[in-house]
Amino acid sequence: MKSAPLHVKRKKPVSKEIRVALPPGKSLWARVLMLYAIHGKTLPKPPAGAGDDVYALYNSLEDIRRGKTEIDVVESGTAMRFLTAYLAAVTRSAVMLKGRGRQYQRPIGPLVDTLRGMGAKITYAGSEGYPPLLIEPSTLRGGEVDIDAGHSSQFVSALLLISPLFEEGLKVNYAQKTMQPSEPYIRMTEELLQKSFEKELPDTPGIERDWTAASALYALCALSHIKVKIPGLQAHSLQGDADVLVELYEKLGVKTLFDEEGVTLRCSGKPRIPYIEADFEQTPDIVPNVVVTCLGLKIPFCFTGVARLRLKESDRIVALQHNASQAGFRIGVSTDMLSYDGTATCNKTDIPVIDPMGDHRIAMAFGLLAFKLPDGIVIRDSEVVSKSWPGFWHALEPVWQLEHYIKKDKVS
Repeated sequence: MKSAPLHVKRKKPVSKEIRVALPPGKSLWARVLMLYAIHGKTLPKPPAGAGDDVYALYNSLEDIRRGKTEIDVVESGTAMRFLTAYLAAVTRSAVMLKGRGRQYQRPIGPLVDTLRGMGAKITYAGSEGYPPLLIEPSTLRGGEVDIDAGHSSQFVSALLLISPLFEEGLKVNYAQKTMQPSEPYIRMTEELLQKSFEKELPDTPGIERDWTAASALYALCALSHIKVKIPGLQAHSLQGDADVLVELYEKLGVKTLFDEEGVTLRCSGKPRIPYIEADFEQTPDIVPNVVVTCLGLKIPFCFTGVARLRLKESDRIVALQHNASQAGFRIGVSTDMLSYDGTATCNKTDIPVIDPMGDHRIAMAFGLLAFKLPDGIVIRDSEVVSKSWPGFWHALEPVWQLEHYIKKDKVS
């Protein structure tokens, strides 16, 4: 059930400094849960605020341990991919692996093809190449395998995570027929795997805060000049978005200061550059916040490496272009590029109404435009942010005003 539209406005007077607790790293938690399951340890329960995706994987792994034969991963694409490989390797009964929302439009064919080549018995219960999947007991062969990782680096990670289950190990060769895989996420999986071999998994894992979620706070700092303190982020992180955010937002006028506690973001004034080019093939999840930052600052850009955004919780290319238009900006689109010329298309007289199209990152990003629009912005289905950051709207209460949007011609 969709939540009521949320009217987001800049609070006046606004705080000059805020402290924000980010959710724990979503990608880190997912891999840690899989490692605990593969090593036969009791699953650590994710903390409150970890997000729907993390809990979808945790609950699904618990259901598998209870012997359930129908596993619903809800809208978590990570859980769908990781559990496809895991169930193919461990299940002792036929299991239906299903989901909801965009799950059945997100390709999984390359992973299934590779697992079948290893001996897995997997049948498409709907459209060929897409979930839901019927996974039956089989004996998988390890050794050396090849996979097309163009659609998602998670195909590679899913295979790497089950490698401890093979006496002969598993070497994964990955290539791409279309897009390059996100290498930072593959390296994250490899490093966590290595650490799990080197020492015993603790009862309670220490998980760094989420650098992808931090991209929203970088956008906040750039658009509002508010100083933001963020505990729990590390300078040397397994999360690939970290270095990119620090470098990119330095150009957009935001300095990153590390200390023992975490990070402080401080706006140094005007952006250092009048125009920005960047390739996001390795870090696609931060694109919505960077796009909205540039729109709000009216900085022209040309962003490449964005084709994979069409395969996310929404078609993020469509979502970005449509909602930018709602706010009075025109974004140019090609197969693997987004561009903006630095101007607004018109003076909006109505409060822009944003449709996140079921996508948490679109909702959060466009909410931040409230700091640049005199009457704020309206976000439909605002609770979609629970997928990765359930407390997002309330985390920024010191700097913005939130109320349900009511109008005679109701926003639906």
